[in-house]
Amino acid sequence: MANEAEQYREFLEAKNGYCSCPTLAELFAQRKKAESLEKRCEFFKTEVDLANPKAEDLKFLKDYRQLVLEFRKACKDYYKTLNDSILQGTAVLNLHDAQKKSLVGRIKYEQAAPIVKNASKNLIITVNCSNCDQQIDLAD
Repeated sequence: MANEAEQYREFLEAKNGYCSCPTLAELFAQRKKAESLEKRCEFFKTEVDLANPKAEDLKFLKDYRQLVLEFRKACKDYYKTLNDSILQGTAVLNLHDAQKKSLVGRIKYEQAAPIVKNASKNLIITVNCSNCDQQIDLAD
């Protein structure tokens, strides 16, 4: 059973979405690419026993390895662009109190770093579009 902080986190994660603001178009394109690669990786994982591969699975495993590398790069690119968007002001950070299940308010990048680093269960930071306030992601 998830505790209240975990439930609030799940609630916030479900609010992640996309907006049509042109300043975040590249970010969303990168996220869609990463999501597509993630789905393909999940499919690959179900198609072969990775713990006990057979000799005939060698090509499949090479293809899977390449896909995983592409997925890692896509994630790295997405998070770099997300970070850049925050620094450039096209995305903003919102602090939430998981115990109170409420938005505390906007915070600056410098304020967010120690919260993320200490991985507080009761404090959650969301990344939102600075133009339309659509929630984009959670800062982990």
